[in-house]
Amino acid sequence: MNYSLLEDLIDVLKQYEAENGKATLSDFSAWLYEQQHHEATDSEANGSPRIHQELNESIMQQLVDLYQHARHYIKTALKTSPLKGIFDFTFLSTLDEMGDLRKSDLIHYNTVEFSPGMEVIRRLIRNGLIEDYDDPDDGRSKKVRLTPNGLTMLNEVRPAMELVQQILAGNLSLREKRHTLSGLRKLTHFHGPIWEQQHGEELDKIATFGVRAQSVEQPS
Repeated sequence: MNYSLLEDLIDVLKQYEAENGKATLSDFSAWLYEQQHHEATDSEANGSPRIHQELNESIMQQLVDLYQHARHYIKTALKTSPLKGIFDFTFLSTLDEMGDLRKSDLIHYNTVEFSPGMEVIRRLIRNGLIEDYDDPDDGRSKKVRLTPNGLTMLNEVRPAMELVQQILAGNLSLREKRHTLSGLRKLTHFHGPIWEQQHGEELDKIATFGVRAQSVEQPS
């Protein structure tokens, strides 16, 4: 049996995981289709800074617009609850999914700056939706856990948040959803190390770090 195709597939899978992290077979299939479908177009555009700049500008504008739409839908979904924003919801969801966490780990997992993250935690504690206690493994830290009231609240707002997700996905077909998710995961994978290592730095330093990290991930 000739294993050359399998070897090629493994190399491509390594490239995918370097760019996107681990995901499902359907995510990988959608990404591979996009790679093959747009290869010729991308090769023509790689040498044009103007095209890159125009696309960069459009991507930023679209992301900002979508963020504003998402904020409006989420505010509407939570208006009759004590939850004040998306992070109130995601903090509860994270604790429900992952169990008790240190405060710092809960904040870090949700990609929130420390001070705003602590304010979310304090608000959830005041409302009786989570509670904190001393970490038995580290006397300097506290853990938080979901209370019965917090679980009840989470289950009450979930249907509205699922409707928000449906509205945000809009009129995308199933294939378009997979392709969009693939691109967004690639961006999240790219920005993750910047958040971890360069948060708060000047933009020129962040840009240099991003270019360097991207070059390291390129397949040999």
